Amino acid sequence: IGEALLWTLAVVAVTNGRDAFRLLRFLGLPLALVGKLSYSVYLLHVPILFYLLYPLNAKDAPLAQQLAMTMLGAALTLLASLRTYLLIERPALGLKERLRF
Repeated sequence: IGEALLWTLAVVAVTNGRDAFRLLRFLGLPLALVGKLSYSVYLLHVPILFYLLYPLNAKDAPLAQQLAMTMLGAALTLLASLRTYLLIERPALGLKERLRF
């Protein structure tokens, strides 16, 4: 609840109260999706970024290339996390409910 309150206050501060409701509705769905994917993101981001950035030998690669690979890694992490959530996590949560005594 604390994080949601901080986001709400940040949005209201940025919009100065104007159109805050529309902006919160616009941001609400993506933030809710990130919340559902957070465990998968937590598990998958290190291996994905490692396999993308390790071959670059980060100390020798140009900054623009490092940033591009990091952004690619973030996109791949979100896509892999969505698949993991839909194919593994959500069915497992449904199974947990059916097996409850």
